[in-house]
Amino acid sequence: MGQAHFGDRIGAVGETGRLDASLDQNEITVIDSQTGNVTVHKTPPSGHPIYGFSGTYEQHVSFIESIRTGQPPLPDGESGRLAVAASLAAAESLKRGQPVPLTPDPRP
Repeated sequence: MGQAHFGDRIGAVGETGRLDASLDQNEITVIDSQTGNVTVHKTPPSGHPIYGFSGTYEQHVSFIESIRTGQPPLPDGESGRLAVAASLAAAESLKRGQPVPLTPDPRP
């Protein structure tokens, strides 16, 4: 695997705990704020070299396969919308200097 880059880690804090994901370590750490339990989920390497962000390779393959088969891509549009919402909340949190809650989807 290549060197870790600045964007290789991401985390989120919510009412029930914290989640930290590390691309360079292939793991997701979940911390339950109620119990203090820490669970580490290791993911096997994808078998593909990491250039930029490794997940994009699998996403592109899935998208192409969805065009060929008609199956929904992974991630789907809703996952993308949620990722954008989380990114916008993180940017707003940085601007305000305090946590910004992710609000429920206002659409019907």
